[in-house]
Amino acid sequence: MKRIITLMLALGLVFGAVANSSAAEIKAKGSFTMEYGWMDNLNFEKGSSTGGDGRSEDDFIAQQRFRTQIDIVASENLSGVVFFEIDNAWGRNVAGDSKTKGGQLGADGINVETKRAFIDWTVPNTDLAFRMGIQGLALPAPVAGSSILDDDVAAILATYKFNDMLTLNAFWARPYDSRQGERYADVNFHEDEIDLFGLIAGIELDGMTITPWAMYGAVGAGAEAVGGLQSLFAANAPSGVISGNATNNWGPATHTALPAFIYNSYNGTENIDNHRAWWLGLGYELNMFDPIVFSFEAVYGKVDGGDLNYRLTGVNGTDPANAFANGTVFRSDDDILDREGWALAAKLSYKMDMLTPGIIGWYATGEDDDITNGSERLPVISGAFSPTTFGFDGYAGGNVTPTGDLLGTSYDGKWGLGLVLEDIKVIEDLTSQIRVVYVKGTNDHDVLDSLVKYTSTSKATFLSNNIGTFMTDKDQAWEVNFDHKYMIYENLAMIVELGYVNLDLNDSAWGLNQAGATKYDEDAWKANLIFQYTF
Repeated sequence: MKRIITLMLALGLVFGAVANSSAAEIKAKGSFTMEYGWMDNLNFEKGSSTGGDGRSEDDFIAQQRFRTQIDIVASENLSGVVFFEIDNAWGRNVAGDSKTKGGQLGADGINVETKRAFIDWTVPNTDLAFRMGIQGLALPAPVAGSSILDDDVAAILATYKFNDMLTLNAFWARPYDSRQGERYADVNFHEDEIDLFGLIAGIELDGMTITPWAMYGAVGAGAEAVGGLQSLFAANAPSGVISGNATNNWGPATHTALPAFIYNSYNGTENIDNHRAWWLGLGYELNMFDPIVFSFEAVYGKVDGGDLNYRLTGVNGTDPANAFANGTVFRSDDDILDREGWALAAKLSYKMDMLTPGIIGWYATGEDDDITNGSERLPVISGAFSPTTFGFDGYAGGNVTPTGDLLGTSYDGKWGLGLVLEDIKVIEDLTSQIRVVYVKGTNDHDVLDSLVKYTSTSKATFLSNNIGTFMTDKDQAWEVNFDHKYMIYENLAMIVELGYVNLDLNDSAWGLNQAGATKYDEDAWKANLIFQYTF
């Protein structure tokens, strides 16, 4: 109650200040989402070869999410937006996790999140518009959402509409500022920010839309210790060329964050350059032959991690005998921190009166058999790839606690092909979707042996940290979705999501055929009931 009162007082002060300065129109919109779901075997784990895992599972979850967006509109040329979110998992009050605080008896918890806060304004007497502040930013991806960037971020977005055919967007975003240069008295720390600069063109032609885009990323040498940087750059370090484990951060802040063999050839300290990253992409949608619609996207990305000098020497000059199992010594290699990859995706659909059948597919590059020559996967920042609602990011619920994304939020290191039946309308106010998707890895299975050879990471540890999201060319998965949305009222929807994922890992590649190895033979299931009120 105190939290709500505090929030209302803060909003009152904001509104009061606006009212005193000028007349402004206040608009509110948002949603309440109540979810009751049953999920089973989200980690696919069966247990060791000697029997089951011997643990009972907490399969049922009740959770809710409240989102409200408040628009403060002075005129068509000036407005401000603040967007709040409150998440609760019923019965939970986990310290340090705002998404699960406030759900226990008493319902007290500091869990009001600022999702977005920005201003929109137009340069007087021009068609140039700016959006400044924390905002949603997504790169063009007409097939199933962006695998590269689709998230809230602090940014400045400039938009200029030349005519009805051409619109140009330019942005500068700052996802991270670690401020390591102030926290550590180290001459190796210089720039510690991560900045993204992008251009997106929107070209509207007769029956088609073309959206070419480009993005450049500048990463200071002092920024690698940022935990959130994991998704983009930690996968380039030799200990994590293929690692998605968010706890395995790396960078010049501490020696313990690096493999034992990565030390500079002088003074026992690391020497890591600033990073540079590039992405080029193209989105394309053809509706000239409506009801046949074709969408396509292509993207290329590269991270230049700079040169790294190292030797097999410990911090104090002693040789770490257990640096890796066979004692192999690395030689100088300027590719070890690089990452480069590309991806294609397409969707073809035919809209009929009662349903829209379609085909969706994608291909993205994967790792080769050697972790010491850099990564061959497409670099990603924070994606929301959503061809399905269980394995990927198309989930309609609040996602307060992990209930989806079993195969990831990006298509990097995978290819997939699926049949979809969308917008099935048999009963009035009821819309259904059916999706059947096959997914296979594009990462060379021999890279797992390279991982063990050159790092202290075992296959078992790597698999437990990346189950489902990293798949070799010998692994595959099937997913089936059967989802429904029934409009009880104009603003109240009842959503039922039914999902199934079968993950088939190669026992030989992962060492699962060894005695005592944990088995991942269980299929994942989901049955969620969601009530969503939008206003």
